[in-house]
Amino acid sequence: MKKKHRSPARSARAGKDADAVPPDAALERLRMALDAAGMVTWDWDVGAHTIRYSDNVPALARGTDVKPYCTTDGLIALVHPDDRDRIRAAIHRAVTMQEPYDCEYRVRMLDGRYHWIHGKGKRVIVRGGALVRVLGVSQDITARKQAEQELERRTRQLAELASALSMAEHRERRRLADLIHDGMQQLLVGARMQVQKLLAGERGTWRNQLDGLDKTLGETLDLARSMMSNLAPPVLLHRDPVSAFVWLASIMRTRHGLSVALRTDRRLPRMPEPLLLFVFTSARELLINVAKHAGARRAALSLRRSSGNLLLEVRDRGKGFDPAALPPPGGDGGFGLFSIRERAELLGGTLSVGSVPKRGTRVLLSLPLTREAPAAAQGGAAERAPGGERRAAGRRPRRPRRGSPVRIVLADDHLTVREGLRQMIEMEDGYRIVAEADNGREAIMCVERHSPDIVIMDARLPVMDGIEATRIIAKRWPRVKVLGLSMHDSDSPIGEGFRAAGAVAYVPKAAPPKEFLRALRSCLPGRPRR
Repeated sequence: MKKKHRSPARSARAGKDADAVPPDAALERLRMALDAAGMVTWDWDVGAHTIRYSDNVPALARGTDVKPYCTTDGLIALVHPDDRDRIRAAIHRAVTMQEPYDCEYRVRMLDGRYHWIHGKGKRVIVRGGALVRVLGVSQDITARKQAEQELERRTRQLAELASALSMAEHRERRRLADLIHDGMQQLLVGARMQVQKLLAGERGTWRNQLDGLDKTLGETLDLARSMMSNLAPPVLLHRDPVSAFVWLASIMRTRHGLSVALRTDRRLPRMPEPLLLFVFTSARELLINVAKHAGARRAALSLRRSSGNLLLEVRDRGKGFDPAALPPPGGDGGFGLFSIRERAELLGGTLSVGSVPKRGTRVLLSLPLTREAPAAAQGGAAERAPGGERRAAGRRPRRPRRGSPVRIVLADDHLTVREGLRQMIEMEDGYRIVAEADNGREAIMCVERHSPDIVIMDARLPVMDGIEATRIIAKRWPRVKVLGLSMHDSDSPIGEGFRAAGAVAYVPKAAPPKEFLRALRSCLPGRPRR
């Protein structure tokens, strides 16, 4: 008997037939897979406005009024009121705009709670282009939504914690800076004033020793001022971003030899302290990176507002680098970019870095900006008297008689400094101190009570700072001249703040007596002395 041989094609078909799954078994497998995924299928008849769910709808709708067969309006009635417009819009897009159906919404349970459902469907088009139905699947995503909400809550907590830690660090830095300013610096200034007084009258053997002591005190004051500035830049106290970045550009030039081309949006509002602190420290870190690592002597920094965001951009034309080659967070290097990016993301912002080797680097920090109302001190404070009562204007100061001494109010909260200033003033003919104050509010009261010609005003005073007190005095008593004092240099933001508030002169406390007396005389240049 001749043996028959099957062709390879027939053998393959036979194998496929042997492996084929009966239709009923395939449907059962599909049901099992849908049950495992917590999904149901549905068939939406567009013309009849009815929805037919698969037999396993209880797996999805257990505890709800959703039935295996319902109308479109019946389903929408079970949807959370806040989500109904969303599901109607998704239906409209699927029917009229030829888009796939894709919508997340909440469905009411029998116990009153809501579960999140995600539905996705594909349009079925018949010959002629008419849409007859949408076929799709739905899945309960409540657990995923709860996980997302928990993640958002934890992210907010981390952002709040990061902000709190940053502010705690800033407060500790400011506390140390205050200790230096209110303690060591004031004592050094007082001691130097005493030494300079002795120098003025010494012509003998002690002069060289006094000169050396004066020089040492001056160098110590410079060191203390530098320490205070590094711990807590005084320019941040007024939360003015423009002034803060002008000061930063100046510091980068003097300390790091980096010339910074600065562009700022003058319309920027005063910022919340945590935001300004983060932007300022980020800019300083980025500019120091340029000075240390880029090999560039110039950088460009811009600060502007765009679509509700604050944009800080730093550019240089230095060495550049490959951003993909940056080490991971916590490793050596990275130049602080990872730290800035993580902090920015916690605040709802972003950090983008673009760099090409040998062509330079561009870093853009974007942060959401919420406008903060101006401080109350800038609003009605200038129109209120120290006690809080409203006044139309202060009492007009007396016009000094020709030949009478210049009347001075001395406002400083450090007794040692007041003593030194008093001794310098008493060495000059034609000046008399009529009152002393140790806070800004008391200084205003002294002006009202004693009608002085000049107020010598320290910047950092309790109760009300000296710059705000100067602003009130200049507005209420324009004939009274204010001479501003602080531990900072003449071109510092403090000096600029005094001048903007209405002071006619400003001098650092550590300046030589001749410079202080020259500034004092400049307050009333045409005034003859006795």
